[in-house]
Amino acid sequence: APQSRPVSQAMVASTDHLPGYRVEQLLGVVTSVGSNSGFSAKAKGGNALSDSLASLCEQAGGLGANAIIGLGMSAFGAGGGITNALGGDAVGIAIWGTAVRVSAEGLLR
Repeated sequence: APQSRPVSQAMVASTDHLPGYRVEQLLGVVTSVGSNSGFSAKAKGGNALSDSLASLCEQAGGLGANAIIGLGMSAFGAGGGITNALGGDAVGIAIWGTAVRVSAEGLLR
């Protein structure tokens, strides 16, 4: 049965594997899009990334995953909204990866 807790961010990698772990099952592609508006590009981007990554981990956990591999992301901006009139544009992050079940290599289970 799928677990209900999110994948730990320590078990998320942009590579196609996690050192010390073997991929046992591919569960599917997970995606998330997050955005944030404000005055500092660093804060907007950081908040959008944090929100998107948390959502991705929740989605993967819902599939029964304990890891995400092949993480990719793309940032985008959206100007002209109400935040533009106040001095800031929105920043968005699209993030994706493959939800997997892994097991530790060479250890008793």
